[in-house]
Amino acid sequence: MDGFDVEHSGFAGIGVLLYGGDPVATQEWLSGLQRHAYAGAPVSASEETYPVVMYTSVTPVEQSLQFEALASHGYIVVDVVAITGLAAADRENYIQIGDVRVSFWDEYFGVLLADLLFVLDQLEAIDTGSINSVFSGKLNLDHIGVVGHSIGGAVVMDAASQDHRIKAGITHDFESSTVPPQPFMFMRATGCQRYDATGPGYAVHIAGFRHGNYGDAAVWSRPASSGQGRFGSIDGVRGLTILDAYIVAFFDRYLKGEEQPLLQGPSADYPEVEMQANDVVTGVQRQPQVITSPNGEAIVLDDFESGTLANWTSGCKGYGSWYVYTNGSTPPNPDGTGTAPNPVFAVPDPPQGNWAAVTDMNGPGNLILYRDLQLDGSYWLHMTIFYKNMARIFSIPDTLEWEGDRNQQYRIDLLDPSAPVDSLAEGDVLATVFRTSPGDPASLDPTAVTFDLSPWVGKIVRLRFANVNNQNAMFAGVDDIRLEPVSPSN
Repeated sequence: MDGFDVEHSGFAGIGVLLYGGDPVATQEWLSGLQRHAYAGAPVSASEETYPVVMYTSVTPVEQSLQFEALASHGYIVVDVVAITGLAAADRENYIQIGDVRVSFWDEYFGVLLADLLFVLDQLEAIDTGSINSVFSGKLNLDHIGVVGHSIGGAVVMDAASQDHRIKAGITHDFESSTVPPQPFMFMRATGCQRYDATGPGYAVHIAGFRHGNYGDAAVWSRPASSGQGRFGSIDGVRGLTILDAYIVAFFDRYLKGEEQPLLQGPSADYPEVEMQANDVVTGVQRQPQVITSPNGEAIVLDDFESGTLANWTSGCKGYGSWYVYTNGSTPPNPDGTGTAPNPVFAVPDPPQGNWAAVTDMNGPGNLILYRDLQLDGSYWLHMTIFYKNMARIFSIPDTLEWEGDRNQQYRIDLLDPSAPVDSLAEGDVLATVFRTSPGDPASLDPTAVTFDLSPWVGKIVRLRFANVNNQNAMFAGVDDIRLEPVSPSN
């Protein structure tokens, strides 16, 4: 096989600078690598047609190792590369393209989305022979998958929602607020447990991953490449081996219709992987916790001393998640991948015991933690809460949307369990236990909160904690959640 052609590769120019830091050393290193693919190779005749997987990203990301893995399993892979060049977003979500400053979400994001859908149309022209290509007649356009890295994850989600030619999708470290109807796998370095697809949904976290581990640069093993906080602790080759296995298994299941044991639970081959699936996959809905106190004693709903969030469902859109932590100056994610690089994670130590729950993030997002309770009697809800808002001001729109307008808040609600988990609609929110407001202090030390749950005796309610932050990091926490029966004298 030929050596790596740096001059004609996506690693040249900005790609090298983005991932290597040292373009000369990086090009010397890459020139010695061997490719596992051939230019101009004929399409295999072993199958009449092949399913198609389309990739996209907002910046130049080489994912040729993933392309090789998919191609070797009978897929045709199309890489949709943005030609507008690298554009850096500023704090107001605007980007600079040449001399033009445009809104990221309203304009540049739209360009990326339009590019992907345009290429999808061109694939039809290629397959019919309207555009001459060796792939004419070989594309199975009834079985199209999409993969989006970083902002590309949001692009493929919106594309799938708009174009039902897309049958399944995977995101790498970023999502939009869209809930796609197709099967989706949400892969996250920060351990986000999102799987809210209308169809089958999976949340996959690979221990030791960071944002750069989704690309070929993770295998460079160069000092210039391993810095800058882009790569996690996992061995680069091992990480991409795991990534390839789950990507191929997902598309084999939802584009080829083949059952995949890897998607059915924990794998001894890949102990680094934590995977959760939604109810559509498991066929089992999480039941509400029945709250009963026959002796009239207080009930510890969660003091987090288990060191886990096992009884909760967490969801995130954007960057970050909910975690348990034991030291207020140590990031709660063991890989450090959720921690905002600036400012440094710093919150009060757990107010009670050794553990508490807290949010951590490395960018803007909407971070939700919730569980459903079935109340057999009247109870007081007790908890200890705290927060630290690095933006120092609060913006409180009537939405939990993190994209677009300013939104910086922490709130705790009782929600109708049939409502969308991120809803603030009248009728969906039964009551608000706590919320930050404009003018509140930038930080709150551990503070006791009490709320009367008596109006919901015999009903199921959802206790939801929501932290939205798109102005700066905001660490929100809770500990020692208890239910105390309301005495007759009260």
